[in-house]
Amino acid sequence: MVFIQPSISVGQGLTIDPENLKSMPSGKLIIIDTRSKFKYILGHIPNAIHIGKWQDFTHKIKGVRGLLIKNPNLIANKFNSYGIHPSKTIVIYGEPHDPWRTDGRFFLDV
Repeated sequence: MVFIQPSISVGQGLTIDPENLKSMPSGKLIIIDTRSKFKYILGHIPNAIHIGKWQDFTHKIKGVRGLLIKNPNLIANKFNSYGIHPSKTIVIYGEPHDPWRTDGRFFLDV
């Protein structure tokens, strides 16, 4: 399964406030918590999922780590196992002080 790249219109916001999040149909919504597993266990948005570390979606080449796996089927299968699908609205949140900006890395992958 290969995901179709979603499009974002010019001027379309990329943030959502808690009230709008609450009003979204839960069957069409996937909330991804990109923080550490420890922080996720301590507390997270209801129904949010934790999909592992960003390193699970990358590999190392010649000592350079963090390069996205080039096999789109592998990434799509990982996402699919968590219910992530182009027909769903995906909300990603993370730790604002994370130097790797894990939430941004997942945004680019999804």
